[in-house]
Amino acid sequence: MTAGPTKHELLQIIDEERNYWTALIAQIDPARMTGEVVEGDWDVHDLVSHLVVWRYRTIGIVAAQALGLEEPEDPWPGELGEDLDAINAWIDQRGTDEPTATLIDRYTASFSDLRDLVDCLDAAQLHDPDRAPLLEGMSVAEAVGSRRLFDHLHEEHEHAVQAFIARGT
Repeated sequence: MTAGPTKHELLQIIDEERNYWTALIAQIDPARMTGEVVEGDWDVHDLVSHLVVWRYRTIGIVAAQALGLEEPEDPWPGELGEDLDAINAWIDQRGTDEPTATLIDRYTASFSDLRDLVDCLDAAQLHDPDRAPLLEGMSVAEAVGSRRLFDHLHEEHEHAVQAFIARGT
């Protein structure tokens, strides 16, 4: 087990990521959040719904693994296995009647949920790379400290969101 970022530093990173998300989404006029395509055939509502499902799945699994608890079941049907295209299609097809503002609030709340998880873990749970196999050899501290737990937004969707914002001005 190696020394890494302190719990305080990890909590600061989570706060920074939440603040980034909040500032990013605030740049979008609420009138543009449904019906106008932001990425693929998704509007902002669809994209945030997608982010919510994946974020809470990740937090649930990492929490269970780090705390030695039973992992939660995936929210999608088991027959989809690990086929990301099929899973994303299921997320898209299931849709949600939740208002976009509610989905945004849920995604924003996920940062607090991650913060609560990090805050409740002791040093061994935070820094042991074997505690959370989902993180593929990284400890929870490394995954947060390197910002890997935020890659889904930054690497897969941020560019499209930024382009969408730019088109609206």
